[in-house]
Amino acid sequence: MEGIFAVLQTLVVLIIVIALAHISLKLLNKYMVKQNRIIKILEKTAVNPNSSLGIVEVSGKYYLMSFTQGENTVLKELEKEEIEEVLKEKEMNMDIKENIIYKKVNSLIEKRKYN
Repeated sequence: MEGIFAVLQTLVVLIIVIALAHISLKLLNKYMVKQNRIIKILEKTAVNPNSSLGIVEVSGKYYLMSFTQGENTVLKELEKEEIEEVLKEKEMNMDIKENIIYKKVNSLIEKRKYN
């Protein structure tokens, strides 16, 4: 009876050690990869359920790419000025969206105050 208990106890400890090692490796990989990434997807937009367009940075160069289930294709190499323009537009759109959300939340709060 004691032998079976010892085997079960060893198995439980082994499972816990393996799970902790797995979690540690996942976390390390997550943080290490972000620091040294050569390829970055800056923007990705779905065109339909099976394909999307994206702006990708590879070693300081920017590309407009098509992503599908079967293949990924470089459509065009983008100039630095084009990327800066796109990023500015994206930032402005985010500011506008945040402003709209802020106004909606404020109006809901004001309505609740008076109801």
